[in-house]
Amino acid sequence: MVKQCCSTEGVEAQYIKDEILPHFFKHFWNHRMALDRRNYRQLVDTTVEIANRVGASEIINRLVDDLKVRSTFLWVSKGV
Repeated sequence: MVKQCCSTEGVEAQYIKDEILPHFFKHFWNHRMALDRRNYRQLVDTTVEIANRVGASEIINRLVDDLKVRSTFLWVSKGV
């Protein structure tokens, strides 16, 4: 559904950045979804479609920021 919405002509890149990306990364781009064999292909395809519309740098920045937060959490939780 998200992939179809983002690939629809007339949907502006700014709308995707403001309204779709925050929810997409919060609810779908998580460890469990990425590792689930039934879902990961659709997750990757949707992410690529979004990147085609808003730019790969927007997606990469969000993924890197999320990885930094998770890395810090793991570092703190292990008591290092």
